[in-house]
Amino acid sequence: MKGRFVGVMQNRRDLDSEIIFDFDDGTGRVKARIWTVESEFLRSMDTAKDGEYIVLNGGIRGGTHGVHIRVYPVRIATNYNDITHHFLSCIYVHLDLRKQARLRHADRDRREAASLLQSTVFQCIVAATLCLTLCFGSSIGLG
Repeated sequence: MKGRFVGVMQNRRDLDSEIIFDFDDGTGRVKARIWTVESEFLRSMDTAKDGEYIVLNGGIRGGTHGVHIRVYPVRIATNYNDITHHFLSCIYVHLDLRKQARLRHADRDRREAASLLQSTVFQCIVAATLCLTLCFGSSIGLG
């Protein structure tokens, strides 16, 4: 999954071939990595410090290093509307997922109610047929 992420950089470690840091967007924390030393992405990281909000583009990866974000372009968040927009997006996604879950449950409940009604109607027909058969026998053509 690729996307744009806004969050706080923490625990930055500069290694020979990469920069690793924890990325916390307010909904959780994940490792982030910038791999290539010659990359111009690293130049934008020269001034970034722990505790600063950054905006990064990247993809969520899994592998031998665990789940992490493979970072491409990154910049320091100087326009704090980015942060507000990020949190509003999180709220929107949360509400949308809850709505979808409610709709799925409502649909399941409707199907169960329809099945129960169908089963109940069938049971009533069977009971009525049995009652008529017991009361009148084969004289009405039910037996």
